[in-house]
Amino acid sequence: MLSYTYATNTKSNSNLAEGVDIGHNPSSGYNPEEEIEDWLKRSLELLPQVQKRSVAAIQMYTAWNLWKERNRRIFEQKTLQPLQVFQLIKEEVNLRRAACSTPRGI
Repeated sequence: MLSYTYATNTKSNSNLAEGVDIGHNPSSGYNPEEEIEDWLKRSLELLPQVQKRSVAAIQMYTAWNLWKERNRRIFEQKTLQPLQVFQLIKEEVNLRRAACSTPRGI
């Protein structure tokens, strides 16, 4: 299983790379017992509307890749380091940006 420290290290890397706080800041009152849905909603509510969509996408890709790492460990007996999972998150975010952005020259 993934440890809390592993998950927060991976998520912290994604925060730093994107230059945004996606809700895990010890001073923000983060509670590891909090339901994930409540944490996601709470971490978005104070952001400007224009930022919410991007931050929510980063949160989703982070959670998805942590879930995939959990499954990789359980079903494939393989382990990635937090920075490797972070790289996968960055790749998926960049693919999303490329797929959803307006083509240049239009």
